[in-house]
Amino acid sequence: MQTIGRMLTRNPMELVWPLVIFVATFIVGWTIRRLILKALRAWNSRTASRAGLVIAEALSGPILIWAAILALHVALQSSDLPRAFTNAGAATLFALWIVSLTMMCMRIARDSIRFYGSQVAGALPVATLRRTWRRSGW
Repeated sequence: MQTIGRMLTRNPMELVWPLVIFVATFIVGWTIRRLILKALRAWNSRTASRAGLVIAEALSGPILIWAAILALHVALQSSDLPRAFTNAGAATLFALWIVSLTMMCMRIARDSIRFYGSQVAGALPVATLRRTWRRSGW
């Protein structure tokens, strides 16, 4: 079984082609991100909705991460690397996608609670746990 280093030194195009695919896929993902955020901002300016702002802020970072994950996945699958390596890479990238999706949903929930919780009559101000502990004397 050949090592990855030997495979790549045999023919430099084995490294260049996946790199080109990675860059092209990432640029497409970045362009789609710009279009989505532009549409969300336009919708938010027309409706003056806080929900649109919360979603736009929560999506701005993860979409770029998702574009990088997708670009890396497509580049790995298009390479001549051993199937076991590309399958392990795909599983790792899927786990990273799940983590980033979870973090985005947590951010949407946090910002929604902060905004809509402050509008409820008689509700206590939303604060961090550390600030709440300081107020209570902990």
